[in-house]
Amino acid sequence: MKPLFSCMEPLRLFHQEFLQQLEDVLNLWEGRSARTKDMQILGDFMLRNMTALRALLPSLHKLEEVFLEMQRRCPGKQELDTLLQEFEQQRMCYLPLSGLLLKPLQRPLQYEKLLERLCRHYPPSHHDYNNCQRALGEASAVSSRLRHRLLHLQNLQLLDQLERDLLGGEHLSSPGREFIREGCLYKLTKSGLQQRMFYLFSDMLLYTRKGLSCTNQFRVHGRLPLHGMLVSRNHSLNFCTFKSSLCHFHMILVSTILTLETIAVIGALRTEM
Repeated sequence: MKPLFSCMEPLRLFHQEFLQQLEDVLNLWEGRSARTKDMQILGDFMLRNMTALRALLPSLHKLEEVFLEMQRRCPGKQELDTLLQEFEQQRMCYLPLSGLLLKPLQRPLQYEKLLERLCRHYPPSHHDYNNCQRALGEASAVSSRLRHRLLHLQNLQLLDQLERDLLGGEHLSSPGREFIREGCLYKLTKSGLQQRMFYLFSDMLLYTRKGLSCTNQFRVHGRLPLHGMLVSRNHSLNFCTFKSSLCHFHMILVSTILTLETIAVIGALRTEM
């Protein structure tokens, strides 16, 4: 765990100081008169901190390596699994450790979005405009180095979390697999229409139902490969049928109530096929 703490400490100190300075700036801002609010306060503050954040790129890249190493952990490595369970049971931040590790990598992209909005708000003649533009340039320089990798890491984190949360969800973290979206749809069963949670990946469609255990975990009830899948809709009966030619399995979804969730899942499925 030493590499984790060694790269986290500079990031923790930066954000701790950043938040304290931001609070001071806002207090100063609120205490000034309307005439003096136009002084270069917020833009100068963001420029200094975004420049400092750019110097922390090595720590951010090191955090990527730590995250990937944790994702590659051996399934039989009980010591690390126990550590993860103990951390999540403390409910300090209500996030899995893998999700918490991604937060510092997500921050530069959030700062970039905030600065883009601030630059659109200020006219070019505003006293703070130039500093905000320069701060945006610094934030963009950092986020451009992280954006592509972050999408990959977020996908790995989500696959790993689903693998742990779903009963029967083993081996979801396969190389090259991407999570597309999830949604709650109605499946026609012998007992009538029943709600099921569907998870769409780049290579398969997985559906689950809530288990009867004390944990109420969702249990995997079926996996359909997208390769060779046919999707057809019966408009007169208001059913949509998913048929996989590889596993000879039929699944019927009701589409009488065309919720946004239903439309989104079916639309995403047709896009991936």
